[in-house]
Amino acid sequence: STEEQIHWQQFEVWQQMLSLNLLSAATAFRAAIPHLRAGTSGRIVAIASEAAVTKPGGVAAYAVSKSALCTLVEITAKELQGSGITANAVAPGSLATPAMTKEGMSGLIPLERVAETISFLLGDSAANITGAIVPLYG
Repeated sequence: STEEQIHWQQFEVWQQMLSLNLLSAATAFRAAIPHLRAGTSGRIVAIASEAAVTKPGGVAAYAVSKSALCTLVEITAKELQGSGITANAVAPGSLATPAMTKEGMSGLIPLERVAETISFLLGDSAANITGAIVPLYG
């Protein structure tokens, strides 16, 4: 709709999206990294969005905030390179939540697929994967 286009989005929406999707993750990363560094390895997995990759119209504040989250993950991965700590993100499309399923939307991503992907990224098999934005859509 028109009120969701960039020239109509209120500044408060931008603040809210950046706070929710970027600053909260940056705060969590800052808190977690010293504890992860105290060990020999660790995993950081953020939840991005298909919108961060495809950048659709009508959701500028959301897409920009999720794109910024992806950049944070990529930079964190570079800064932690060689430490045994990995940083990655999953970028799911629309999720098959009860509300979305009730609306009859098609092409929804099962929550189990997201959980399985995150579980993989947290495991030893993904020890050499870092800085990846894993798409879960299509």
